[in-house]
Amino acid sequence: MPEQPARWSEPGPALSALLAHASPAEQTRLHALRRDWFARYVPIDAAECAAVEAIVATVWRAERLVALEAEVTARLLDGRPLGDLPSLATLARLRTRLDKDRAQAERTLRDLYALRPKSTPILARHPAYRTWILARLVDGTIASPFATRDTAAEPGSKAAPENPAEPAPAPPSEPAAEPRAAA
Repeated sequence: MPEQPARWSEPGPALSALLAHASPAEQTRLHALRRDWFARYVPIDAAECAAVEAIVATVWRAERLVALEAEVTARLLDGRPLGDLPSLATLARLRTRLDKDRAQAERTLRDLYALRPKSTPILARHPAYRTWILARLVDGTIASPFATRDTAAEPGSKAAPENPAEPAPAPPSEPAAEPRAAA
């Protein structure tokens, strides 16, 4: 997977608000969650990046909601007052809202994927597509179809000769199998 461009290394507004209210341990966990979702969806532009961050934000908030629901339930079962904790009805409404938000972010990301350029010859594309693709190739968010593959020799194999005029040494031949004697 190519490295993320520098402009996407910092969280966007959706996650910045969550990070501002998180402890250092939670911030580390949120950054790891963001990294993992980015690796899974591989956004190639700012629009896709924003959609993936919206998904990450809803996943993070849903995880926190589960912990809050557990605390509320434990207090109710023990007969303790809720104090400043919200009611289960409020938490259920929040769960529904988070589910809708995540579904909307996933639909947006699907729509953006559908708008990605098709694999037609680059010269047949509209000039705006060519410019868009060239910008992604330059910043490394998509790999060039013309890039050479890594041709490093495998461990244990002999490297190609430095002088192309010299032929490569022939690999050692397999010893001939001895014919079996008829029994």
